[in-house]
Amino acid sequence: MRVSDLIKKYQREHITYWGSFSHKICRKLTAQNSRIVRFCSFQEAAGIVLTYWLGLLPF
Repeated sequence: MRVSDLIKKYQREHITYWGSFSHKICRKLTAQNSRIVRFCSFQEAAGIVLTYWLGLLPF
């Protein structure tokens, strides 16, 4: 992936934040470079909200 290569080349992994609303693409981004912080997909966000509403989260 060209974007990942550029991020590595210019040593920007510590300040880069990437992601997608598509869960499939988010998994590919994590597989490509797991050192880059990724925001959650829509599916992951929905799961967090659901577990919060059900009272399963500690906050």
